[in-house]
Amino acid sequence: MLLGAVVIVILGIFDDIYALSAKLKFAVQIGAALIAVLMGNQIDYLSNPNIFSSDPYWHLGVLSIPISVLWIVAITNAVNLIDGLDGLACGVSTISSMTMLVIALTVAEPDVALLMAALAGGTGSTMFVENIFSSRYHHVDELSRMGADIQVAGRVAVVNGRRLHGARVRGCDLRGGAALVVAALGAEGTSRISGLKYIRRGYDGLDTALRALGAEITTIL
Repeated sequence: MLLGAVVIVILGIFDDIYALSAKLKFAVQIGAALIAVLMGNQIDYLSNPNIFSSDPYWHLGVLSIPISVLWIVAITNAVNLIDGLDGLACGVSTISSMTMLVIALTVAEPDVALLMAALAGGTGSTMFVENIFSSRYHHVDELSRMGADIQVAGRVAVVNGRRLHGARVRGCDLRGGAALVVAALGAEGTSRISGLKYIRRGYDGLDTALRALGAEITTIL
């Protein structure tokens, strides 16, 4: 099982750097799932949805391997699809890991329990690879003033999740300025953001919209 997980991790790293095709990623995911399934991690029974049946479970038999592979690939892509919103994938994965930890302890599966505990206690890191504009990380220094832990090496930036605090920062481009606004909304304390002309160029009325959602924003002309 761990070998299959390692393959998925390596696939994710190469995909971040080289932007692999969907077909190649799908093929590798199937291969990783097969490794896990052939090592004994497969679904042999499914709950019978017919509550009036005398048999509460369906025995999958020869269908066990393809259904197990399908389930692993589907879960892998489900997590990938919800990874666009900060904290969502991590939160859902943590809740799932804690649930499986409790179940593993209940049914006396210590190996599974240890793995789920490690996943639930992990800290998140995200890698960005800029393949178009090498100068798009100008806002990183400003985010660092707010306590962000971001390491930049050429076109690659690695962001380690941590608590941010208010600070005086300056937006130097459209998306970088908007990023500072988002960071300030989640930071503790008050932030002062200058360079509003860049933000207004693409997000006119952003302050009004955020105030309507409950944000405390004061615009100084």
